[in-house]
Amino acid sequence: MAKINIEGNYLVDSKKERVDSFLENMIALSKCIKGLEEIKVLNENFLSGKIKVSEGLLRGIFNLEANLKQNLNNIIIQLKMSGTLGKAQALINIETKEISENKTMIEYKAEVDVGGLGAILSKKQIYEISDKILKDIFDCFNTYYQ
Repeated sequence: MAKINIEGNYLVDSKKERVDSFLENMIALSKCIKGLEEIKVLNENFLSGKIKVSEGLLRGIFNLEANLKQNLNNIIIQLKMSGTLGKAQALINIETKEISENKTMIEYKAEVDVGGLGAILSKKQIYEISDKILKDIFDCFNTYYQ
């Protein structure tokens, strides 16, 4: 397994409370993840399903489990993916900061363990995939949850 640390930020044109509410709700969040199929939401903090991935060399259908935990100042999402092409686990720590009344900065740090074909991806490719997923999620947020 290859271990990769990823961090970055994303600026959203919305109030912090609204962004937090969205990020803390696995049901709303799941509706903004492209390729997510056969979703089983066990509660607002846990879901499982299948995700169709088509990013560069990484293409296939993976089983997915996502578990969300909330701490006082941050949100932690634990992801597990497995499929014929490999497996991955990620622990994502998300913190939101109010920049102004209608702007929120989302800062994230993730520890990702990738095995199988995913392990041949470069750190740059993992970053690009992560950025695309975040962009898709917050484009959806901006369209449907504002």
